Amino acid sequence: MNQQYLQMIVGLKPLPSEPAALKSLIEYAKKQHVLGQMAHVWRDKGSGKLEEIFANAIIQTAADHRQMIYERNRVEVALQGSDITPIILKGGAYVNLELRASMGRRVSDLDILVPYNRIKTTAKYLEKAGWETDASVNNNYDKAFYRKWSHELPPMRHKSRGTILDIHHRLESHAAKISLNHEKMMADASMLDGGRSKTFTAIDLFIHSASHAFSDGEFATPARSLIELYYLYQNLNPEQRRALISRAIDVGGLYPVQISLWALARYFGLECLKSDQKVGLLVGFAIRVVVDDSRLKNLGLFMLYVRGHYMRMPLKYLIPHFVRKLFIRQKKPHVLEFLK
Repeated sequence: MNQQYLQMIVGLKPLPSEPAALKSLIEYAKKQHVLGQMAHVWRDKGSGKLEEIFANAIIQTAADHRQMIYERNRVEVALQGSDITPIILKGGAYVNLELRASMGRRVSDLDILVPYNRIKTTAKYLEKAGWETDASVNNNYDKAFYRKWSHELPPMRHKSRGTILDIHHRLESHAAKISLNHEKMMADASMLDGGRSKTFTAIDLFIHSASHAFSDGEFATPARSLIELYYLYQNLNPEQRRALISRAIDVGGLYPVQISLWALARYFGLECLKSDQKVGLLVGFAIRVVVDDSRLKNLGLFMLYVRGHYMRMPLKYLIPHFVRKLFIRQKKPHVLEFLK
């Protein structure tokens, strides 16, 4: 059923005519944080209560986008006088580039990428402008973990606006099983119109999204990840699609790109360019049961959660960290439910 839901949300299939089925679809979109994307596709087709639901979703996402553009501007102002040109990542990039992948997308945190040798200077400039380490990670354990393993500084929260800023110096941790060559991607980034920051090329935006979903992340919001990849792939012209595999090989992102193309073909029927390597059996199983919302969904979530952490750090460090974060601090309900 969720394959049909995904295709309905992006407009590949019509909305259900039965009220109960339509209600189920709306609830699914809300749960998966993609109601805004659905609203942008169907905003002129709704009536009555449905029209109101879509209008509210669009208003919420529009507010998010205004805040994101403002935060990017504040970061640029804060870095004036330095030689630092940040690269805007993920949702912030989609919004500022006005890509289809941003339409209706909820965004909250702004992610930026700067060279490793400029990370401390960047933090100092931003601290002067009102950002400080977020209280949730302002403890000795988390600060030591970020220093040793992470690809970013601990999240920073603005004192007055409460907005979160993530400052990256890599796209994955240095110990990650799959690590994108961020330096090559940074070298090809281009300036945003009217700004003092950059974004990745269209191909690299897709590669980074694929890596975030299938090698660096836990796939906790599958519909959101797949719809993002669907629109980013649609944003590529034929020449860029032909160059995708070679670029993925060049920057070390072939495997997550292969999984992404497999998923786009399976769930959206796209005729994506294929490469020889197939998706691993266990990974494919976990993705299917999560996206299809089967009775084994919690098992799939648990597998992807553990895999996501394993891809980021060696096993001998992962196990104690995993136990601490999972059972003591975060208490992920979807994982604990499976373990009961």
